[in-house]
Amino acid sequence: MTVSDTRFVIPNKILDSMFEPFIITKEFGSGTGLSLSTVMRIIKEYGGFINVSSCVNKGT
Repeated sequence: MTVSDTRFVIPNKILDSMFEPFIITKEFGSGTGLSLSTVMRIIKEYGGFINVSSCVNKGT
């Protein structure tokens, strides 16, 4: 499966840690920061993997 978003670019400093628990890039009170770490755990349990790339003028 491939998912893309051509509107947003994820900065490298966030790409390096985006699957760690409690990483919150939204304003305070907007979430727990557990969504992507939960997704990663489920995917790994099924033997899968996630590759993320983000490029200026192309998106994520």
